[in-house]
Amino acid sequence: MDSASKLVQLVQVRLKGAPEYLCAAAVRKAMSQICRQTDCWQKTITFVLDAGMMETTVDELLRVRMPDLGYEADCARLFRVLVETSDGAGGYNRFTNLQDGTFRVHRGETMQIEFSSDDAAEADDRITIAVSLAPYELGATLNEIPPGIVQLCGEAAVHLATADVMRMSKRPWTDYEAAQWEWTEGMNALRQIISNVDNGSTNGTASAPVSGIVEG
Repeated sequence: MDSASKLVQLVQVRLKGAPEYLCAAAVRKAMSQICRQTDCWQKTITFVLDAGMMETTVDELLRVRMPDLGYEADCARLFRVLVETSDGAGGYNRFTNLQDGTFRVHRGETMQIEFSSDDAAEADDRITIAVSLAPYELGATLNEIPPGIVQLCGEAAVHLATADVMRMSKRPWTDYEAAQWEWTEGMNALRQIISNVDNGSTNGTASAPVSGIVEG
């Protein structure tokens, strides 16, 4: 399964006449929830700060606008922040690997990194961040999801999406007993993803495994 759109077809064949748009929405929701729970889709971004990216709040917190992630995806979690201090001549003379708890994702009109100290970084410093991504639950193009993530999460997504649609009441495809079985199988598959990520192995299902995660 190298395309999330194929997952929709697998959900449809399990149901009795459920429309494609409904199955697609369920798959999108399932893929988003799986990525958020497993942190299996990660991305590392490096960028140089400029003054236009920075603002200080009234309570002296520094907010830095996060650069484009490059996907129709949300930043589910911010893992690490590395700050390299500019030497004023185009180079960098030291770095600080900030500890968890000194930063977080601020979700406003644009996503920002919020530092607990206004001296965490300055203009011309270089920042490297490691983030966990998740597809949007609504409106995202399924084919934007990288093949490695589809391969890793596809089985769980098909079961969980199928269970979600089957639980709809008074529809031709409503089947609560089958939905419970699909949900159980989906949760078993999700736990396997977590185990593979924790053990640094994706059992050959991810196209680009990095320490048990997929770097996209």
